[in-house]
Amino acid sequence: MTGMFIAIDGPGGVGKSTVTKAVVAQARAAGIPVHQTREPSDTTLGQLARHGTDEYRDMALACLIAADRYQHQEREIRPALARGDLVVSDRHVASSLVLQVLDGVGRDIVWELNRHADMPDISVVLNARADVIAQRLSTAAHTAATSGRQAGPNGNARCSARRLGS
Repeated sequence: MTGMFIAIDGPGGVGKSTVTKAVVAQARAAGIPVHQTREPSDTTLGQLARHGTDEYRDMALACLIAADRYQHQEREIRPALARGDLVVSDRHVASSLVLQVLDGVGRDIVWELNRHADMPDISVVLNARADVIAQRLSTAAHTAATSGRQAGPNGNARCSARRLGS
């Protein structure tokens, strides 16, 4: 039996984690075996990507995120799919296409870095008004619960709210 892969993408503060948890809860309530995950992953490489956004930028960060994605699919996503699980990921390639391009990496380069990544069966891209995202990002609870990747040190395009929510 082969599972199904769903990716939930969108700017920081839009509600990806909330939607991911809701989808997982609904699947479990329906008796569907489900594996919840996120990108960057919880591996050592993923933690480096998640917490290294002040040190790594542009191409270095894009390569780090892509490397984590490949390790993540080999060690976590593919085995869960092979078991027949529904895999629900908070972020995947669509997030790279926004965040790394906003960091100045060419779209074609981001595609090339991720061309061997497994694509989800369903990709959901969430969005919200820029003021809603900004308010969510400014709350202490949200900041503590999410990674530094969600918003840049000056709250600029890292969250991409202005560009995607306008």
